[in-house]
Amino acid sequence: TGDGDVTYKLYREGVEVSNPDTDVLGVGVWNYIYNSTGGTNYTANSSLDTFALTVNKISPIGSLTSDLGWTINETQSVTIALSETNTGDGDLTYIVYRDGVAKGTGETWSPALGTYDYVLNTTGGANWTANTSMDTQTLTVNDVTLPSISITYPIAITYSENVSSLNYTASDTNPGSCWYSIDDGVINSSAVNMGTNFTGITSVGGSNTWTVYCNDTSNNINSDSITFTLNKLWSNVGYPYSDKDFRTTQFITVDGNDFMLGSQQYRFLGADSYYLADYATNLTYDDDGNEINNSRQAVLEILNEAQYLNINVIRTWAGTQGSDDSHWIINESGGHYNLFEVGEPGNYSNKTFEALDWVIYEASKRNIRLQLVLVNNWNDYGGMRWYAQKSPTTDKTYQWVNDTADDNYWLFHDQFYNDTNTMTYFRNYINYTLNRNNTYSGILYKDDPAIFSWLLANEPRAKSDGEGRGLIRNWTINMTAYIKSIDTNHLVGLGIEGWGYVETWGEGTDMIADHNNTGVDFATYALHPDQWKYFAERSEHSTDDWVLEDIDTNAYVDWWTNDTGLSYNNRYEGGYVPAYTPALARHAYDNWVAQNVKWANDLGMPVLLQEAGYLTNHNQAIKDRFYQQMIHNFYNEGGDGLMFWTLNHDDYYYSTDVDGDMDDGYGFYVSDDPLLREKSQGVLDAIDFTLTDNDGGSWVNQMNSYKYDFIINIGFASDTLIDNCTLYLNISNGTEWTNYYADQSNTSAIINDESYVFEKQFNDTDEEVYWYTECYGDSTNITSDEEHIQIQTGVPLVTLYSPEDGGFSNNDTTEFIYDVTETNGLLMGFCELFIDDVLNKTDFTVTMGVNQTFSSLLSDGTTYTWYIRCTDTDDNSDVSETISFTVDSTYPQIEIVYPSNNSNHTSNTIEVNYTVSDINLDSCWYSNDTYSINTTLTDCANITGITWAEGNHNVTIWANDSGDNENSSSITFFVDSLNPSVSSLTESPSDPAIYSSGATYEFNATITDPNLQTVLFEFDGTNYTPSSSGNVYNFSISGLSVGVYNYRWFANDSYGHVNNTETGDYTIDKATLTGSLTNTDTWTEPYLEEVTIGLSESNDGDGDVTYIVYRDGVSKATGETVTLGVNTYDYILNSTGGANYSSSASLDAETLTVTVISPSGSLAGTASINYLVAGDVTGTESN
Repeated sequence: TGDGDVTYKLYREGVEVSNPDTDVLGVGVWNYIYNSTGGTNYTANSSLDTFALTVNKISPIGSLTSDLGWTINETQSVTIALSETNTGDGDLTYIVYRDGVAKGTGETWSPALGTYDYVLNTTGGANWTANTSMDTQTLTVNDVTLPSISITYPIAITYSENVSSLNYTASDTNPGSCWYSIDDGVINSSAVNMGTNFTGITSVGGSNTWTVYCNDTSNNINSDSITFTLNKLWSNVGYPYSDKDFRTTQFITVDGNDFMLGSQQYRFLGADSYYLADYATNLTYDDDGNEINNSRQAVLEILNEAQYLNINVIRTWAGTQGSDDSHWIINESGGHYNLFEVGEPGNYSNKTFEALDWVIYEASKRNIRLQLVLVNNWNDYGGMRWYAQKSPTTDKTYQWVNDTADDNYWLFHDQFYNDTNTMTYFRNYINYTLNRNNTYSGILYKDDPAIFSWLLANEPRAKSDGEGRGLIRNWTINMTAYIKSIDTNHLVGLGIEGWGYVETWGEGTDMIADHNNTGVDFATYALHPDQWKYFAERSEHSTDDWVLEDIDTNAYVDWWTNDTGLSYNNRYEGGYVPAYTPALARHAYDNWVAQNVKWANDLGMPVLLQEAGYLTNHNQAIKDRFYQQMIHNFYNEGGDGLMFWTLNHDDYYYSTDVDGDMDDGYGFYVSDDPLLREKSQGVLDAIDFTLTDNDGGSWVNQMNSYKYDFIINIGFASDTLIDNCTLYLNISNGTEWTNYYADQSNTSAIINDESYVFEKQFNDTDEEVYWYTECYGDSTNITSDEEHIQIQTGVPLVTLYSPEDGGFSNNDTTEFIYDVTETNGLLMGFCELFIDDVLNKTDFTVTMGVNQTFSSLLSDGTTYTWYIRCTDTDDNSDVSETISFTVDSTYPQIEIVYPSNNSNHTSNTIEVNYTVSDINLDSCWYSNDTYSINTTLTDCANITGITWAEGNHNVTIWANDSGDNENSSSITFFVDSLNPSVSSLTESPSDPAIYSSGATYEFNATITDPNLQTVLFEFDGTNYTPSSSGNVYNFSISGLSVGVYNYRWFANDSYGHVNNTETGDYTIDKATLTGSLTNTDTWTEPYLEEVTIGLSESNDGDGDVTYIVYRDGVSKATGETVTLGVNTYDYILNSTGGANYSSSASLDAETLTVTVISPSGSLAGTASINYLVAGDVTGTESN
């Protein structure tokens, strides 16, 4: 410390160096000294410290390099060099050796076949040791030169004789062997030495392709092929083929203005059904958030209905996006739930893609193709704005503007078309989708013919592009090229609505510019007159009148669908200003339908009317006018595919809390529901119209036609003449064969190598056919091989259950019960109910192997026939047997006429009479709740011969008819033919009774009768009304005297039946009196005590009885009051008898004892006297 003025220095070999020293030093010993100058507080020090550093030599490193690697092919030029990074090696020499010979620092040369050993070494130097083997490598030179082969015979001409030799030349520096094949390598001949020709080969009539293969000793194989023709007949590969143009085994292609399937024009009817993948997840939500389980059933319903309507292309979503941080959140309403891309770009939902797999697979079973839409222009389902929101490089200023009328909305939205990240995101999604392997079919999307085409977007617009109209065009060029770099099988469309540039505003689209040389294969446009009135009213009719009519008027509909000589969008500031691109002269535009077809045809491409919609609440007449004119002018002008917006399943309308909330007003349904049927009738009629408007025929290819084209192609030498050919058929209807017959012949001479078509319409009962052709020329007949076609791949089996043949339906709304099975594993498309040979109902949700039901309201009393026709997804149909039945919903009329209801009867053998009527009366029976149950009444006769049980009867008589209509009539009547029953007589007290004054005497009896009316009790000649408890009756009486009494029970019922036979005698015997002697004191008394002797008795009813008290046998009447001398006295109480009591000589006895007493006395006198005074003392007694 305190050395602020001191300087420290580091020296190496006496030379000052930096501290610390970071130089790279050479090999040797290096001496360091550390010193310092002096300062105020410190002296100088020339050697604070010393240090010797020794630097040793090291071994250099390096490697050999080859610009082609260490294995190369013969004739290649290779550069061998070295690579090293050793520093301080200026005195070293690096040398490359090949097989021990120095090659300096390397070489460039073309080595011959073989192997070569390379070594890299170096001499030593000041800092480095010598290294004789820094690196070693072996260079291998392979033989990859293919043998040279050239077939010299046969050559590519038509031969008239069999070709049996195959000659060729071949060469190679390392020759091996050669062989040939006449079937593209499936079967190969034995190998021979190179240069040896082949003989003994048999050529076939028609085209022959022969190939010679040769290899060398390194097994390099080369080949040469030759195709030649032999002048014999043959059927081209792939023929015959079915004219069921909707088979999803071939890709749709384009030939000029036409879609093509195989070699034939393909025109179709289609429909939009956007939510198929969402519902195919089997769990989704409606717009009110109601959970929809088992939603795949809705998809099957739509696919089956489409097949039924001859709709064979459905436009649906294959690209929806959403996240909680965007304008399209993931929630449980309105199809927001199941999306393809969730949260962030590249996060693809396997659940939703598996649902789309299933939709494609199920559609293919029904010969329906899907047009898959990859992204939406609008806010719904994420779409273009979602990608723009997710991109880190887009301007987010207006990302939350949601009003499409606001230009700022489009400023943000339209970045989708040219932002680097949005384009990358979209390409990544395309790549994933096109390369997806369908989990149900195992087919890559890009290889699946069930996909009609890819549609880049739904209704793309770029309003910010204004008059430029290049944004969408350039994006289209980019994306179509990208799709076709992955998928060369499918067509690609853009998806615009057809709009051009309008005045000072536009949608950024142009029918011509966006389709012309942009890579798309077909043009698209849409038709929505209800939504586009703002465009029509700015335009002119063929006259100079503006289009100001209401949307449901003929003039307005005609402007869109039928008129000519129109002007598009030319009303500007009150006058005529041409303001539409593509531009035509005033009054030179056709109606929207035809004009867009013409523009597409001018471009030389097919055109698709991708959405055609007209509100279903218009009146039927205007809807018919709209659809019929649209359909006729679209197809008549050369249109190729027309798609109705939008096909829904029934519950789509009814699942929300308020019916129809999800229906946008354009939806149509194939339904028996009256409301939905009425809404949809315009579209359904339009579809039927499409099938008959083309001069009585169809504008579009039809399904279920069973029409086949048998095509032959004949190649022959120039000196051969073929006159004509005949098609021979042997057809089976499943029961018998027709045997071969000449079905048809061509009428013109055959031209070499041209296809000739025999068109055959089979019946729907034809199941399979064998066929061949026979051609005639130069006095020879040439017959093709026999071929087989399975016309129907399996037939559904329909079984009818109810109503039965000859049976009845007892309800105006008749239920038709059947089931259908399929032996070949196909699904059922739909089943149809025919009543009296008229189609009545169709069901698109058939479950096989389980009873199915149709219901239909029919007229009572009418006989009908019915049958079921079921069609599977391969167009095979079965028609059930025809059954006859009668609707009988009228119940038999039945009335019991005797006995009357609630009547009473004293006879138990009454007859029950009734009347019954019905035109189909079948049987009658009755039930009696107290007699028998369900007793058949033969021939509906009256009820006779019955002994009815006593009591109440509830009798019901039933009648039914052959329709199992059942009716009944009931009565209640009572049978009472017996006297009342009197039993179980009892008396209390029991007979005989002992008299008891005031006693109550009870008499009881059990009396029963169902109609008991009166019960009396006659006692001793007097009638009394007894009381009762249930069936037990009671009579009580008091105050009876001793005697014998007679009684009788009397009962009668309401029918006059009397029972008075139950009588009895009742005896009351005299009672024994009771009484006692009384004494006012006790029965032992002292002498001179006065006693009162009396009697006591409580006997009631003893008024005629005399009670007497006796003392020592002397009557004392009822007692005495007396004073007796000392002695004993015997008292007895007796009584005379009476009416109710018997006499008694000794009711009671007592003995009175009078005992001796002691006499008493007292002294009285003066109590105190003076001395000597005399006093008186006196004694007294009173005994």
